[in-house]
Amino acid sequence: MSIQIIINGDSATEALHELSTLAAGFTGGNVVALPVKAQVEKPKRPAGVKPEPEKEADPEPVQESENEDSTPDDSDVPIPSLVELRAKAQEAGKAAGKPAIKALLDKYNSASITDVPEDQRAAFLAALEALL
Repeated sequence: MSIQIIINGDSATEALHELSTLAAGFTGGNVVALPVKAQVEKPKRPAGVKPEPEKEADPEPVQESENEDSTPDDSDVPIPSLVELRAKAQEAGKAAGKPAIKALLDKYNSASITDVPEDQRAAFLAALEALL
């Protein structure tokens, strides 16, 4: 005759407590109270899954004071996000080739698309669109 005992617990501490309760029932002894530590378990992600990059927070709009002179420059043009730049660079890379993208990055003194300064992103995007 075989006996199978299954002990379940949400943590190792709970499983040990259940085992202690079971053992006390066999021996007629008292249940040993184990200290319960507050455990904060991080959710586990499946193996091979990369964590999603955190999304960039949109910068708050800067309010112009009434005393400043408004000049019609590129300040009215929204700053493209890195996602937009990457997507446009991928399209331009397929159309014009990687050397053209590298040349643009050199022109803007950037090692990669993520290094293009925010104040130059709109011009960089326009240059990418010109390659298409």
